[in-house]
Amino acid sequence: MEYMVEAALVCDKGRLRQNNEDNFYFGGTVLGDGNDGLEEALSLSVNADEKPVFAVFDGVGGEALGEQASAIAADELGKCVFDSADNDNILRFAAHRMNERVLKAAEDNGVALMATTMAALRFAPGRVTVCNVGDSRVYKLDGKKLVRLSLDHTAPIAKGELKPRLSQYVGQKKALVPFVSMHPPENGDVYLVCSDGVTDMISEEKIAKILSSGPVRAVQKLRGRALENGGLDNITAIVCKITEI
Repeated sequence: MEYMVEAALVCDKGRLRQNNEDNFYFGGTVLGDGNDGLEEALSLSVNADEKPVFAVFDGVGGEALGEQASAIAADELGKCVFDSADNDNILRFAAHRMNERVLKAAEDNGVALMATTMAALRFAPGRVTVCNVGDSRVYKLDGKKLVRLSLDHTAPIAKGELKPRLSQYVGQKKALVPFVSMHPPENGDVYLVCSDGVTDMISEEKIAKILSSGPVRAVQKLRGRALENGGLDNITAIVCKITEI
């Protein structure tokens, strides 16, 4: 099946965070570190023959210099995509390259840890590839039901903790094991890639309803609903829709 990908993106600091530690790779566009997100949604339409890649990065805060880690990871993904666009294993390869660069940056900055999550989609003729490290997620809308395609890399939640800790992240010294899966593209498929600033603020049932409104309206609604519900974290969401041609 020949198809186009219509995609839209929002990236927002949220209501409580002092800075934006999220980043993204949106068909070639990334944010530099030290930013407050985007004022307006971005959108594009691209042929699957161009093998477009879309990804979300959620930097770990505090000492971990999360905004730098997520910016480094986004930049490295862009380099890998440019150098190896025809490689079906590009997302797995890129995750390891990101990990090396973030580890080196931590050493250069004299900190024990710099870290970010990563969740990505790559579209190509005949397949859609999902890859993630950490707890940023990839979903597919199946009819009216939201299906999670990514795998949360988290440890069992400890007593007194509000959220489970990450068991895998970009910037770790132990062996990195990205989760990767492949799926056949179908006309009308809708995908969501997002940070936990979306999934912690909006139920999966409500996300599913929002995704049926088209990529641009969907990301705008996701940002609006996450902010209405508190906006406790940075908010980044990419919605992609497949259209047969």
